[in-house]
Amino acid sequence: MISTVALACAVALGTASPHALNVKSNDRGAEHGRRASPKTGVDENKAQRITAAVRHAIATDDTLSALAKHVKVTTLGSRVTLRGWVETNKERAEIEADTRAQSGVTDVDNQLQVE
Repeated sequence: MISTVALACAVALGTASPHALNVKSNDRGAEHGRRASPKTGVDENKAQRITAAVRHAIATDDTLSALAKHVKVTTLGSRVTLRGWVETNKERAEIEADTRAQSGVTDVDNQLQVE
């Protein structure tokens, strides 16, 4: 069975469809690969792609500790929120930099805490 992280990375890299995440849609935008949330009007497929890209960047950053690689990444629109624990302030800054480097990210709410 493929892990959620591996699948999210595959979506971010374009080697798997967002539909592999069992995305359901209630709007006509889904015909064109878009899905807007009925509550927020935000393109959820875009948010999923951004989340997957950020998670992939963190997972493949060899400078980060195992603890840092397990931070929580959530995206609403193009705003990414980072939560969890890291070992150093340097890791906290590196994860934020990795996040800001991803296409589509316009804002980062860095709530990471140093252990």
